[in-house]
Amino acid sequence: MASRDREQSKCGFKKWMELQEQNLSELLQALKLDPQNKDQLKHLAEKGICHFQDYINKRTQLARRDVSAFFAPTWCTSWENSLLWIAGCRPSLFFRLVYVLGGSKMESKLSEFLQDTREGSLGEVLTCSQLVVVNSLQSKTIREEERLTGDLAALQEDIADQPIAIIAKGLSQLGGDEQRSGGGSG
Repeated sequence: MASRDREQSKCGFKKWMELQEQNLSELLQALKLDPQNKDQLKHLAEKGICHFQDYINKRTQLARRDVSAFFAPTWCTSWENSLLWIAGCRPSLFFRLVYVLGGSKMESKLSEFLQDTREGSLGEVLTCSQLVVVNSLQSKTIREEERLTGDLAALQEDIADQPIAIIAKGLSQLGGDEQRSGGGSG
């Protein structure tokens, strides 16, 4: 099912990109033919906004079934996904979102609780057992992120060391050639 959702998401994105190109082409054509026709330009702008809203609605529906694909789109290349990672779009971000949304609900109820005008507890947002599960999953996720970050750092160091090693090897060979040819100061 998740595979089908990801394929639908990818197809939806491609279709939306095609619609964007078509909308842009129509808009440029309308500007070229009659730049003063405000009604036509307004219609084309509204059409583009409508397509965008439709795309967002479809992505939202798919995100309800597979939220990770919403934050790391399936059509991104490995390079693009690594840039998302470097920029901080990581799985632990989901937990921050849960805490922020839970916190905003608590904040909205806080004044009622403090004034004793509302019955209940702050635990209405998440049950204690849910909070324990979320916290445990967050800890595991952060540990895995740290492991992946360490692996990425090691890979970056290996890549950075390669040119330096090549230069050092070239210089050592060059120094060896100078000494053999009598070019040394010895």
